[in-house]
Amino acid sequence: MHLRIITVIAALLSISLIGLAEEIHPDKSGTELIHLLRQDFTPTVNLSYRNAREEMFESIDNDNGEVTLVYTGAKYQTNGIPNHNIVNTEHTWAQSKFKHASDKHQIKSDIHHLFATYSQVNSARSNNAFAEIPDHDTRKWWLSSASEESPTGDIGRYSESTSSAFEPREAHKGNVARAMFYIYAIYGDRDLDKQWFNSQLNTLIAWHFLDPADDEEIERTKQIELVQGNENPFVLDSSLVLRVFEVDTPTQPVSGLLSMRGATESALDEESDSIKIVTWNAREIFSLADVNRREEDFLDFGGDINPDIVMIQEVSSIRQVERIRDYMGLTGYYFCCSDFEQNDRGRYSSFEVGVISRFPFDSVVENDPSPDNNENNPEEPFEFEMNYPELDGLADVSTSRGFLRVRIDELKLIINVTHLKSSNGNDGQGDHKNAQKREIVAAAIATQVNRDRAKYPDFSVLVAGDFNVGETDSGKNGSSLTDDSGDGYDDTHAIFSGGLIGDLQMKSLTHDLGIETYIASDQYAGTGPIDCIYVTGEDRFTPASPGTSSFGSDHLPVTTRYILSE
Repeated sequence: MHLRIITVIAALLSISLIGLAEEIHPDKSGTELIHLLRQDFTPTVNLSYRNAREEMFESIDNDNGEVTLVYTGAKYQTNGIPNHNIVNTEHTWAQSKFKHASDKHQIKSDIHHLFATYSQVNSARSNNAFAEIPDHDTRKWWLSSASEESPTGDIGRYSESTSSAFEPREAHKGNVARAMFYIYAIYGDRDLDKQWFNSQLNTLIAWHFLDPADDEEIERTKQIELVQGNENPFVLDSSLVLRVFEVDTPTQPVSGLLSMRGATESALDEESDSIKIVTWNAREIFSLADVNRREEDFLDFGGDINPDIVMIQEVSSIRQVERIRDYMGLTGYYFCCSDFEQNDRGRYSSFEVGVISRFPFDSVVENDPSPDNNENNPEEPFEFEMNYPELDGLADVSTSRGFLRVRIDELKLIINVTHLKSSNGNDGQGDHKNAQKREIVAAAIATQVNRDRAKYPDFSVLVAGDFNVGETDSGKNGSSLTDDSGDGYDDTHAIFSGGLIGDLQMKSLTHDLGIETYIASDQYAGTGPIDCIYVTGEDRFTPASPGTSSFGSDHLPVTTRYILSE
């Protein structure tokens, strides 16, 4: 599973996430900063491997005779180096990835990347790269010394492994990242396997901010300093990551911005009992010039609707979403945009989707059938390869469409926005082919919704966008993923509401609108809306309502209100 991560965090411009007042070499970056870190933070005491483990197991990580095993969270009773067949020492930067390094014995004994683990989990990690593993791809779940085939509790407490990747439990992800950054910065001139490291870099940067250093980790680095003479600077100053790896820090949130928990004040109005969520196909925004020509449309949209969250379709770049946001009068709102595919003119295709939100994003993930892994572009969101289940009746057809997933923890809300393929021509075969393309994206979204329902049981999940098939189209809408006689051949809507993917039966907020939301022609006459909203936790949403104006588009906006928990 490919992962693309944006690590630009505007909240870090003035203060680090761990709340420290001073930055380390605040005016330095890149190679110059790395050289200074090596001067200031290279160990002054070279421990033997045995002495390093003694310090770790007997003192640094020992709390009243117990050591926490980092990949499972289990407590293990010991007052010395334990039996290596039961508990082992994890080298976060795998030993085989510095085997050619000069002074490799010093790296092997550097406690800043050593942690206690169950031996079986340590073996499962091996020298595999760290990664976000989609839950359906996980081969082994680790909560103890024995693996499980499926989790029986909170997924976040488990580490996950495949034959080629390892994902630590949520509470240790930031620790992993900072240990990896430390080895790279301090020993990066000693023939480390940097290609292996670079393949994980974006994931690690995201983990660093998702799981900032806590008091326990800060105390650990200070305890290590007492025995080997140095601290881990990445634990002390979270902003180092942005400067060492020269990630831009704009003054406004950009695509994939993760405004982390605790980094911003709540956007909730204490007097509000609900927020307004809108989906809208803005129509063929191919350039900033197109946005500028529609300035009055966007101004009217913002003034008339006054949204809290807008899911927008047919935009084509993050800069356009930003300018639309400003024309709507929503300056200061967070925003992101997909980057699924460029057309032959080098411009993004019209099925890009974006989100503009009054509330900060805790996660932005692009589910893309063909991830480009453009690691040099700091404006692309997290990027996963889109997966859909293998089910009878679900065609294996190619598509360039995907979906954008945004998680907002403050609201306990997960949003999935998409723009599905339209049908073309009047013959059933052409429509059928495009229906299959819609179905596989819908199935991928439904699969993700099921994962989120399991992982975030207190959250509501919303799916919205331009589906390009009417909800009540009696001539097409099927219900069984098959094309049996009498069953319509487009199961896009049934995938969300009919229990075709697991037990998923989402509530449609738009089914009973009694109006076509595409207004440019009578193409969808009598088929119901094609701009749709499906939800879980339906009690927290009001029925959807269409706008009275299209604001220069060929689609009406569709609005629901999300009722806030008391």
